[in-house]
Amino acid sequence: MERPFLPSLRQVRTFAAVARFESISRASAQLHLSQSAASQAIATLEAKLEVPLFVRRGKGTYLSEYGRIFEKRTLRFFEALEGAVHELAHEAGPVDRTSATAASHRITNAQLRALIAIYEAGSFTQAARRLGISLASVQRSARSLEAELRQKIFHNTAVGVTTNERGARFAERLLRATRELEGGIEEVNAKRGAIRGRILVGALMMAGNYLLASTLSKFISVYKAANITVINGPYDVLLGKLRAGSLDFLVGLLKNPAPADDVIEEELAPDPYKIAVRVGHRLSNKREITRGDLVGLDWILAPSLACASRRMAFENTFHGLGRPHTDVEIHSLPAIASILAHGDRAAILTQSELEVACQQGKRLKALNFGPIEPSSAIGVTTRKDWHPTYLQRMFLEFLRGQTIRQPVMKRISSPIWSPPSAVPVRRKRSA
Repeated sequence: MERPFLPSLRQVRTFAAVARFESISRASAQLHLSQSAASQAIATLEAKLEVPLFVRRGKGTYLSEYGRIFEKRTLRFFEALEGAVHELAHEAGPVDRTSATAASHRITNAQLRALIAIYEAGSFTQAARRLGISLASVQRSARSLEAELRQKIFHNTAVGVTTNERGARFAERLLRATRELEGGIEEVNAKRGAIRGRILVGALMMAGNYLLASTLSKFISVYKAANITVINGPYDVLLGKLRAGSLDFLVGLLKNPAPADDVIEEELAPDPYKIAVRVGHRLSNKREITRGDLVGLDWILAPSLACASRRMAFENTFHGLGRPHTDVEIHSLPAIASILAHGDRAAILTQSELEVACQQGKRLKALNFGPIEPSSAIGVTTRKDWHPTYLQRMFLEFLRGQTIRQPVMKRISSPIWSPPSAVPVRRKRSA
């Protein structure tokens, strides 16, 4: 997906200085710019955002209501940027905070974009293709950033030059920082009635898609200018993207407790585990199922690394009885449902997954057995330091509404929220 417009760091630094000093002349002196250059930077930024960021008066230059909104995000951006540079420098030994701050002030847009693209794409060559610029330009920006930081943040691999471990951590922090600037632009747009922006969602392959599908259909009918990306994958991969800033939400079965101290889990609805078999299975109509009945079945398991809670539920079910026959491991709900429907195997699915499979035409049912521990719940995971934009808050409320106002698998018949009374903005389709 094409990244949204981001202002130049020179414009943002000029904006922050004018906001701080309430004077273009004092800000230009602080930044070693001419007053005309500082004024031009502010005028260009205002033209891009299509709003006045300052109110010019005889005694000074003061933030407008739009400027106050944007300033909150720029302060978070610079805090994240300076923190990232300081942390990187500290890894090589004790460092003066002032020198790290000075180094952060010299980072350019080209360097920032190149580093993030190299981290996400995996090599200089792929980064150049993603950015639509020459390989030489990417190399120049990357190496100048490395020289500025006085740290090795790239290394050679079999697929080309990419970020090393230290560079990857630095890129992740810069990625989160740029999302703050994006958030500032989106909030300014929302204030002027143009509700648009990016929402990045991770959905677990075994759980979460059904909730997102019903949420998205309602959400985009209300917020037509929202640009939403949904990424499927295993939990560990999506959690890493969430923590790095590549995702805003992670939707699926909760770990409870959260596996990292920098994320928060919010339960949306209970989603208990069930033992699923095909309709007509020899145990499907038995009124009372015992563990002894289950131990003689052939089982389909989810991979232990990707579905630790589900595997724990399986182990708890047969604790003390010996392990039943398990020769198939699959991390795909359609594949599991298809195998169940055409054989006599059993699998542990959540209630919602079983209902999804049945809605898709698979003749499955849950055995009369349970409850199965540990209990499971569908929910959303976010970063602790996350400050959602208006559009992101509304998306989260739609998720909550899908599970609170109706049973998990039932669609709601009307929007939960109405957009502000503003002229709607058509959603741009990405190429």
